[in-house]
Formats: sequence, C-alpha cells, structure tokens
Amino acid sequence: MRDVAPDLVLSTLGGNPTLSRVLFGSGNICTLSWDKYACFAALVREEGTQADLVTIYSRILSQNPNSKILVMLYPQVVPAVTLFSAESLLTACEALNDAIRAAITTVQATYPGRIAFASKYFNTGLPPGGWSDWSTCHGLSALGRGTDGPSNQATATQIFFTVS
Repeated sequence: MRDVAPDLVLSTLGGNPTLSRVLFGSGNICTLSWDKYACFAALVREEGTQADLVTIYSRILSQNPNSKILVMLYPQVVPAVTLFSAESLLTACEALNDAIRAAITTVQATYPGRIAFASKYFNTGLPPGGWSDWSTCHGLSALGRGTDGPSNQATATQIFFTVS
C-alpha cells in the first residue's frame, strides 16, 4: 500500500486545552475581569496554542508539499446550560480564534497560498443578536427559515438573547 498525501486538510484545532481551562479551571476568574478579552487572551498564550498550531500546520505542509490547509474557526455557540455569561463564552472564543488566525498568518509567511482560514463560522444557528423575536425563529429551521444553518441555538440560549 502506498502513502497518499491529502490535497486538502480541513482543520479545527487548538480549543480543547484553553476551553477546558476556561470552563473548568482558572479561566473562571476572567468572567469577573474588567477586560475579559485580555484575560482570556492571556490564558490562550499560557497554553501555547498559537505556537503549537504553527508547529502542527508547518509539519503538515512540509511533509505534504501538494497539500493545502483550510482552518475552520470556532463557532459562536452558547450552550443551554453554562456557568458563565454568554458574553464571557463568546469573548473566550474570540480570543481563541484570534490566536488561530495569528498562527495561520505566521505559517503563511513560509507556505504562501497553502493555508487559510474560513471567514465564516460553522452553520450552528443564529449568532447573538441575529434575530429580533424568539417567535419568528422558534421552529422555523425545519422550513429552512429563521436560521443561517441547519440548527438553532438551544431554546434556553435563544430566550436569553431575547431578554438581554
């Protein structure tokens, strides 16, 4: 059997260590910070996410000279049950995605035209503030209306965004 190098690598990497720390560890202090973004960005740096991603992406591209990488950013999703505010979770995700973009920019200098990130998030439903009335969104995904993708945010999350 011969080795086959992929033409395209689709990737979403880097979130587990940071998001685990945000959700279950020292990251909870960031929810109390005046500058939540700076706090979450510091956690991402401490985890070494950007450097690790540069290493992974570079290794894939150096070992597979005909391959390209398309990186999907982490979606703006707020679970129905969370210990943190929606704002805190979305800010943590923003800090993580910024580190991913920075890693891609670094790798692009060595491998121009071979790595990029998708400018849109996954189709996970309506973004925060993306709809005006819960009744216009609820249940309409089956009809192909009321959402930007195949699913909606959890009902509890939709209610939260209606109230806030």
